[in-house]
Amino acid sequence: MRARFIIVRSHPNEVVALSAVCTHLGCSVRFRKTQSGGEIVCNCHESVFTLDGENLTGPARLPLKAYKVEIKEGQIEISDGEGV
Repeated sequence: MRARFIIVRSHPNEVVALSAVCTHLGCSVRFRKTQSGGEIVCNCHESVFTLDGENLTGPARLPLKAYKVEIKEGQIEISDGEGV
């Protein structure tokens, strides 16, 4: 099974990669711009997550999985941080 990611430029020199699957019922998530920068929102039930994957509001109770991101020679490389 392939992992689904949402990739967001959180700061001018920083990119984050999170699971694009909500921890509530598996719906997809999307980026939503806010005054403070942005947040990740579930398309089905409006759970809200920080750009670090932390859950802010439910019904999801678990955070989104965060992945390790490296930018090498203009390419974004994503891993689970465990050498995979």
